[in-house]
Amino acid sequence: YSSIKKSITKEFKKFSLISLKKKTSGQASTLLKIKKKINHNEDVFVTSNDMYFKYDKKKFNKLVKSKNNVVFVTKPSKYMLANPQYFGWVRHSNNIAKLFSIKKKFKSVKKNDSVIIGSFYFNKFEDFVQYFNFLKKRKGRVNKEYYIDSVIEQISFNKKVVVLPVSSLINWGTPTEYEKNNDLKS
Repeated sequence: YSSIKKSITKEFKKFSLISLKKKTSGQASTLLKIKKKINHNEDVFVTSNDMYFKYDKKKFNKLVKSKNNVVFVTKPSKYMLANPQYFGWVRHSNNIAKLFSIKKKFKSVKKNDSVIIGSFYFNKFEDFVQYFNFLKKRKGRVNKEYYIDSVIEQISFNKKVVVLPVSSLINWGTPTEYEKNNDLKS
C-alpha cells in the first residue's frame, strides 16, 4: 500500500486511495464507493491498474476544458479481435462515440471500431452517479457485473462522449497479455 501511495504521489498532487472491505458487483459499483468523498460537480478521471498507456495530453486538456466526457481507446489487436469477450468496444465517427458493445465485438468490425482500454474521464461525477443508478434500475449487468463501459454508453445516449485514441498501450489484463507483456520496461 505504501509503495503504491509513493508512486502515485510522484505523479499526482491531489489524490485519494480508498480501501474496500468486500468485493463489489463490478467496476462501476466500485467507483460509486467514492460518492460520499467527492463533490458531485467535480470531474473525475478513472483508470484500470492493469495497463500502461500514453495519450496526447494537449488534446485531453482541450477536451477537459470543453467539458466533454472521454473514453480512452485503442485499435483492436489480433488478440483483442480473437477474444472480444474481454473488452468493451465503441464505434465512433469524428471521435464521437456512436455505438457500444460491451464484452463482445460488433457483428462486423468497421474502420472506426475501437477497444475501450478501461480509462474514462467524467466532466461531472454526478453524470456517472446518475447514469449508474439508471443502469442499475434497468438491471444492466454484463456477465453479472456493472461495467464503467456500460455507464459511459448510457451517458452517450444523452450527452457527447469523445473517443481519445491512445498512442501506445501495454496491457496486463488477461493471462495471455500478462505473459506477452510482463518483461516490457516502460
